[in-house]
Amino acid sequence: MCKIGDSSLFNQEVPDLPGRLVANIHPDVEYACRYWASHLVNANIGGEMLDLLLGFCSNDMLNWLEVMSLLGELDGAINSLRSLSRKVKVRPIFSSATLIDKQC
Repeated sequence: MCKIGDSSLFNQEVPDLPGRLVANIHPDVEYACRYWASHLVNANIGGEMLDLLLGFCSNDMLNWLEVMSLLGELDGAINSLRSLSRKVKVRPIFSSATLIDKQC
C-alpha cells in the first residue's frame, strides 16, 4: 500500500505519508475501509453475505488492516471487528471448518 516498500517502518517514519495516502488511496476506498463493517452490522446477513465475509477474512483482511493502520485507524478496525463478532457467531480457527457459524 502507498508504495512504501519497507514494511519494517513505523508510520511516522514513512516519508510524506499524507501525500502517499492522497496519491494511492482513493477517497471512496478510504470510506469503504472506515465504514464497511458498520454498514454490514446494520444489514441483514444471510448465507451469501457470510460467504463474502469469510472470503474477505481469508483473502483481504491484512490489506484492510494495513490501510487502516496507515490512516491511523487501528482502533476503528478493532471496534469494527468487535461489532461484527457480536453480529455473527465466530468459531475459533483450529481447523479448516467454516469460520462463521451463524447469524445472531
